[in-house]
Amino acid sequence: MKNTNPNYRQIYLDILAARYPEKLNDNTVIAKINSLSTDLDILFLNDLIFGERNPKDEIKNQKLRSYSKESIFKILHYQKQYNLNNSQLSRKFKLSRTTISRWRKIFSF
Repeated sequence: MKNTNPNYRQIYLDILAARYPEKLNDNTVIAKINSLSTDLDILFLNDLIFGERNPKDEIKNQKLRSYSKESIFKILHYQKQYNLNNSQLSRKFKLSRTTISRWRKIFSF
């Protein structure tokens, strides 16, 4: 069976070469591209390259996001590590409070 996951490393390198060639010299961006492993890494890299988005675009994009189990566990561990409540965590990761509550119920955190 063929691997159907996109090659995010190549996608982001192409975007940087075409739109933001000055960021190709930024060591933090290149290091983040080379260490992409989870959905959260991709979201943080996206914010690092493109910066903050228009709130209307952000709402539209948020509806299309999906998270792997590994990413959900990292988010919930982040909450536990920094002793955040659901509201604080929802603002940090731009999620709804109900989504976080549902994840906590499903995965018994």
